[in-house]
Amino acid sequence: MAKSPSKTSKTNTKPRAGLLFRRNWVVVAIAVLWAAAHQPEQLDSSSLLIWALEMLTVVFLIRAAFAIVEPLVKLAVNLALQGVAPHPPPEDGL
Repeated sequence: MAKSPSKTSKTNTKPRAGLLFRRNWVVVAIAVLWAAAHQPEQLDSSSLLIWALEMLTVVFLIRAAFAIVEPLVKLAVNLALQGVAPHPPPEDGL
């Protein structure tokens, strides 16, 4: 008897519909841009450690901002779409 695939199987994953952007890639891009803009002039072991910890802090702050802003944007879009009534198709009569 064949075993049915489990719900946590990697082969059963489908891309989520309506996904505007991939949050993790945006966080990584912003963190790398921040790190490039705030690179220390002399890179020794202590400044490298501080620079890496600052970049990690930036990552946590960006993720926290997304955790707060993303639901608010979804709520605003849902409220805006509820206010828009679908238009009936035009009738062919004159």
